[in-house]
Amino acid sequence: MSTNTMRQGIPHVDDFIHLNNAAGSLADQRVHDAIKAHLELEARSGSTEAMNAVSSKLEQLYSAVAAFVGGTADQMLVADSHTNAWQRPFLAVDLKPGDVVLVGSSEWGGNLSMIHHTCRRTGASYKVVPDDASGRMDLRTFESALKDKRVKLVCTTWVAATSGQVNPVEEIGELMRQTEALHFVDGAQAIGQFPVDIRNLNCDLLTVSARKFVRGPRGTGFAWISKRFLNEYKPLGVDQFAAPWENDAPHLRGDARRFETGESNYAARLGLLSALELILTRDISADFTVIKELAAQARARLSSTEGITVLEGNEGSCGLVTFLADGVAPAKIAADLRQSRINISAPTTRYGPLYMAARGWNAINRLSPHAFNTADEIDKACDAIATSVKS
Repeated sequence: MSTNTMRQGIPHVDDFIHLNNAAGSLADQRVHDAIKAHLELEARSGSTEAMNAVSSKLEQLYSAVAAFVGGTADQMLVADSHTNAWQRPFLAVDLKPGDVVLVGSSEWGGNLSMIHHTCRRTGASYKVVPDDASGRMDLRTFESALKDKRVKLVCTTWVAATSGQVNPVEEIGELMRQTEALHFVDGAQAIGQFPVDIRNLNCDLLTVSARKFVRGPRGTGFAWISKRFLNEYKPLGVDQFAAPWENDAPHLRGDARRFETGESNYAARLGLLSALELILTRDISADFTVIKELAAQARARLSSTEGITVLEGNEGSCGLVTFLADGVAPAKIAADLRQSRINISAPTTRYGPLYMAARGWNAINRLSPHAFNTADEIDKACDAIATSVKS
C-alpha cells in the first residue's frame, strides 16, 4: 500500500499539513466510520443493546492487538489511554521501603510523575541511569546499576518524545536476563512507527498509545503483558469484570483483562479495531523507510536555516525531529505555522522533565512525519519555520 493510497483514506488530508504525528496522527476514514456507526447504533437501540450486538467484534480486538505486537490474546490489555495501560500494571508492583526503580533520563513525564508519587508513598526510591555521549541510556552504567539487588523495576522509554532518541531496548532487555527485576517498556512513540517483535524485547510490559503512529482514535491504548507478570502480580483495584463473582466470591481473571474495568467506550474500541486491521495490511518496514527519509529531509533543511539548531538525536533512527530557534519561543513558531495550516508541536518540560532539564531546555519544537506525508509538505513546513524565525 503506497503513500498515495494511505492519503486517499484520510479525510481532509489535503486541507492542511499535519506533521504532528508524535502527538496524534490522522486516522483513516474507516476508523471514523466505525466510531460513528456504533454511536448511531447506540442511538437507535440503546447503549447496552448496541454493545451486545457487537460483542464478537469487540472480542476480535484482542486478537488484532496480539497479531500486531506479538504474543497471545490473553496477554493483551486494552485501555482508554496509554497512561492507564501503563499505570494499572505499575500499581500492581508492590513497591516497599528500600525497593529501587531504575529509569532513564528520557522517561516520559507522565510515567515519571507516577513513579515519583508512588515512591514517596511507599518508601521506595528511583534512580536515574545517565545517558552516554549519544544521549541514549548508558548501557555500561545501567549494567552496573542492575547489580543492586534492591532493583525491583526498570522503566524504559523506547523513543524519547522530546528528542527522538531511540533507546537500546533490545540490549537493555538482554542485560535484564541477569536479574529478576521487572522491565516495563513505554512504546508510545515507537509502535506503529517501526516494526516490533515482542520476542526481542525481554520485557514484562509494552505499552502503546493508539492515537500516534498506529493512527487509532484518541482515548485508546493497549499493552502486552508477560506471562510472568500475570502469574505473579494482581491489580490494585478490581470490579465485577476483572474479578467476576462465582460461588459467592469474586475470582480474579487469569488474563491481562484483570487490569481492565467493565465500563468502556465501545465506539472508540471499534475504531481502534479498524485502525489495527488497516495497519496489519501495511508493510511497516516500508512505511518506516518513508518516515526516515522525510525526517532526514527536514533535518537537512532545518540545519541549513540560519538561526535554527537541530537538537541531538539518533539521526536516521526515527521520525521525530526536534529543534530550537535562537531567541524565538517554540510556542510562537508552532502558532505561526498553525496560521498557515501546518501542524507541528512545542513540547515543554512536562513531557520529558529529566532529559530537558539536563540540557537547559524549557520548551522545544518537534516535527514528526508519518508515511502519508510528502517531501513537498516537508519543504513547505521548513519554509514556514524559516519565515517564523525571521519575523
